[in-house]
Amino acid sequence: MNVFKATAEFERWLANRLPVIRQDIALKHQHMAEAAFPFFRATFYRWLQHWPEVCGDLAKAPAVLAVGDLHVENFGTWRDEEGRLILLRFGSRSAHHQRLPGDLRRTPQPHTP
Repeated sequence: MNVFKATAEFERWLANRLPVIRQDIALKHQHMAEAAFPFFRATFYRWLQHWPEVCGDLAKAPAVLAVGDLHVENFGTWRDEEGRLILLRFGSRSAHHQRLPGDLRRTPQPHTP
């Protein structure tokens, strides 16, 4: 399966679970086409498809609750009403069970469509 078909299938899967705004999907595709980093961020589902074949033995590691796409842009801070500093990881809804070394192995992996 190529990345275009995988993306279409992922977006169909997503649309069956929550309301999808087609203009936002088109904007996401535009950002994906502009540079490697947005493409890499937007195709985590593709890595999950390739993970077992690319990483063989590592794919048998214990599963842990994990969040893909961890980087500084996905964190924010603010003060609550009592003045405490709060740190939040945006997009925590993307937590899922993943093999322990999953995202560590993904980072250096060449990412081709």
